[in-house]
Amino acid sequence: MSYQYHGTTGLITLPGREVQTFPSGLVRITRTYVCRKGLEGQFRQLLAEGSVLPNDDAAPCIDGAYIFPTPLENIRDDGFVEFRVTAYGRANATGTETVSDEVYSETVAIGSITGIAVLKRKILTLEITLSLEEEIDPTTNKIPAIPEVIYDYSGIGERVISEFRRLYGVSISNYTSRNFGVFREVTVTFSPIILGSRS
Repeated sequence: MSYQYHGTTGLITLPGREVQTFPSGLVRITRTYVCRKGLEGQFRQLLAEGSVLPNDDAAPCIDGAYIFPTPLENIRDDGFVEFRVTAYGRANATGTETVSDEVYSETVAIGSITGIAVLKRKILTLEITLSLEEEIDPTTNKIPAIPEVIYDYSGIGERVISEFRRLYGVSISNYTSRNFGVFREVTVTFSPIILGSRS
């Protein structure tokens, strides 16, 4: 049996609020709203993609929560139309940094000794994942600042010359971006590269 609700004509925020924060700082908030059947058209603009999540303080977001994607509508049998709404914001502007080790070996002869020595060098790759308000171009300076030291070669910094006379530097080795409406989740990976050799 279908029902016709004769109470308020406003948008009703139902109890229950789901919040998930991701390592990048991205925050997803899910809420459910209902309105009287026949009035759903006037609330679609309020709940449109890119709009501020209504009747919500956006906690723990630092600069608001914005609807993405377009809400799911469900015409119920109790006289209401239900809107299932997801919104995204960010809990911080710094994201997370992950450093991974790449250890490899080279074999060298030690003088006249019959044997092999193993030389191990540790190179660090830095991955930064964060949420941004706009897309960034990895070919410009609108990327997270390259850290002063992202790898460790005998405790020396960003530019080193190895015992093999190779000059090492830092470069972006991977860049990915995912759209969440007003915000984007971006991952930038910095890795050491060989710039050249010196005599």
